[in-house]
Amino acid sequence: MFWAAPGMDQLHGVGGEYPCECYHCKFDTDLYGRSFLPRAYGYHVAVLDTNGNRICEIGRYGNADKPAMKPGDADIGLGQCSYLATVSDRWLSIADDSNVRIIRVKLGYHVERRAAIGKP
Repeated sequence: MFWAAPGMDQLHGVGGEYPCECYHCKFDTDLYGRSFLPRAYGYHVAVLDTNGNRICEIGRYGNADKPAMKPGDADIGLGQCSYLATVSDRWLSIADDSNVRIIRVKLGYHVERRAAIGKP
C-alpha cells in the first residue's frame, strides 16, 4: 500500500433485532490513476490523484426532485451513494442508493492547455 484514503464510507445498520445490514461500497480508478471514492455519509464522491491528494468532490446532499437536477447540470443532488464505476476517463457512474437511481456523470477538466511540439 502506497497511500491510504480515510473516509471511504461503508454503511452499517444499527439498532433493532439485526444490528448489521452488512452494506458495503466500491471505489474505482480511471485510466490516469485517479481514484473515485464514495462518501455515503457526506453525500458526495471524492476524487483523488495518484498520490492521494483531493482533486475535487462530485455531488451534494439532495434528490432527483430538486430543481437543480436537470440533464447536463453540474450541481448533482445525491443521497447515500456506495457504488462507483468509471468508463475510461470520460464517464463516472454513481449508484445513488437512497434515491434508487444510477447517475452517469461526464468527466471533464477545469483547465486544459495545448502545447506545440516542435524544435525550438
